[in-house]
Formats: sequence, structure tokens, C-alpha cells
Amino acid sequence: MEVSQMLTQRMWQHDSMLLQLPHFTKELARKCKENPGKSIETIFDLLEMEDIKRRELLSMSDSQLLDIARFCNHFPNIDLSYEVLHNDTVQIEEDITVYVTLERDLEGRIEVGPVHSPRYPKAKEEG
Repeated sequence: MEVSQMLTQRMWQHDSMLLQLPHFTKELARKCKENPGKSIETIFDLLEMEDIKRRELLSMSDSQLLDIARFCNHFPNIDLSYEVLHNDTVQIEEDITVYVTLERDLEGRIEVGPVHSPRYPKAKEEG
């Protein structure tokens, strides 16, 4: 999953997650990371900020902020949970069964749309 994400966004694992956002540069991502009070390193950190502080930090036009808001509204929020069967009897080199559940909140939408990936050579559907 991570390799697919890196290819689609044309990013490396060590790059800031914020570079996926429209109008973001490496300099702006660095400024967010060095934000006094709380380092902003993920899209969720940015979403949790108060509007006024986010506007001051980003110093963008209203249309650029709207582009970021649109992106964030479609950004996948996926919860992962798992259960190891018979986890009290697991031994080294023993086969085990793990049930994994991925849950996506579509926030009232019925289906997902294309991925925001301006560096990818063609339209990319979420998968």
C-alpha cells in the first residue's frame, strides 16, 4: 500500500506527507514541521488546527485554501483493527490466524472518486 501511494504521489517515504496537498512546497512543509507550539506533520494535524492559525501558518489565498479543503474532504481516513486468534498460545515459528478489518468513513458519500495526484501521468482511481 505504501509503495503504491509513493508512486501515485511521486514521493519517497521520508518526504513530508503534506507534499500531497495542493500548493505545498518543501519549504512550506518544513515551516509546518517547525510550527511553534505544535509540529504539523500530517494532514490530520493540519485539519485539527484552528482556522485562524492555519490561515496564518499557510499564508495562502482563499482559492488556494479552498483547493486544500477540497483535497482534505476526499482524503481517506481508514481505521485498521485486527484480532489474533488464540493469541495466548502463540509460539515462535508457529502459523497463526489474524483477522484484519479496514474501515473507511465516506462521510455521507456513496463512492470514492479519483485520487488527487497531479504528478501521476494519468487519472488514478482510489483502490
